Amino acid sequence: MEETIKDSNPQNSSVFVERNEKGQFVEGHKKLGGATIGSKSFTTKVKDALEKIAESEDGQEITFEQQFIQTILHKAIVERDSSIIKLVWNYLSGMPQVSIEHSGKLQPGLSEEQKQKLDQLLLKNKQDD
Repeated sequence: MEETIKDSNPQNSSVFVERNEKGQFVEGHKKLGGATIGSKSFTTKVKDALEKIAESEDGQEITFEQQFIQTILHKAIVERDSSIIKLVWNYLSGMPQVSIEHSGKLQPGLSEEQKQKLDQLLLKNKQDD
């Protein structure tokens, strides 16, 4: 049995969503606060557009993606644009990894020598009082 119940999130207090008897969203419900079902993200739209066929300067049919890559490589290689070179290099090999792990020997607390010096200091301060 499916029923319509009010969403318990205060931000969606006026929104009614359909849930099944287990409290799960009913298939096909509109996402709350999200994109409309079936809509595409900007990234997906750009990827779809890049797959379309374009005509190159020499009349050959190539995809916009191929044309885009040629433009990037032209800027990097022919124009020697250092920012494009760096961008392409980072995408190909990835950014250098920074390690934050400690590789030395951990010595918690004070060494014996430090303990003796501290004891001497405390003893001296106690005698001065």
